[in-house]
Amino acid sequence: MFLIIFLFSLSLHIQELIKRVEENNVSSNQHLFKIKKEHPEEFSVANDLVKKN
Repeated sequence: MFLIIFLFSLSLHIQELIKRVEENNVSSNQHLFKIKKEHPEEFSVANDLVKKN
């Protein structure tokens, strides 16, 4: 049962992501500067991954 709920939730997230990409609607994290300051190593890794794609 958990797997069914998980897959349903994941499909909703993917559907919304596709919708935002098609509409060229970029969402941003309002706490990005705080995250960058408090977690610089993790932010750097995530930033590198985004740049590769």
